[in-house]
Amino acid sequence: MFNVLNTAGWTNFTSYLTDDLIWTVTGETPISGNWTSRQQYIDNVFTPLNNYLAVWPTPVIVRTITQGDWATVLFDGQNGLGKNGLDYSMPYSWLMNVDTSLTTPAKIKQVVGFYDHVKVIQLFNTSYVASS
Repeated sequence: MFNVLNTAGWTNFTSYLTDDLIWTVTGETPISGNWTSRQQYIDNVFTPLNNYLAVWPTPVIVRTITQGDWATVLFDGQNGLGKNGLDYSMPYSWLMNVDTSLTTPAKIKQVVGFYDHVKVIQLFNTSYVASS
């Protein structure tokens, strides 16, 4: 999946999510919460991010730790840019549960995502002005 994101971008990312997805966005940001379906994730996280990002960050995997159908992926989101000029590059950590039984490629069933909360808040701050 991350290889596809590197080459094709985030456009088809949601096709890698199960319909009964559980996605937790940690922190106290405009997109933080516990979303209990693919559609809730799209409506409350993916679409708002898409509305505020001029360029989605490119994920570059730093480390992956797996155990059974669980994985922790540490990756750098590089060259992300907010429509407000914010450098939206940051490290991410996702604890993921993957369903490998039904589909190829596997689909994501659950994520607990950790982000740079300050950058997420700044992205949604319409009065934010990028420093030059």
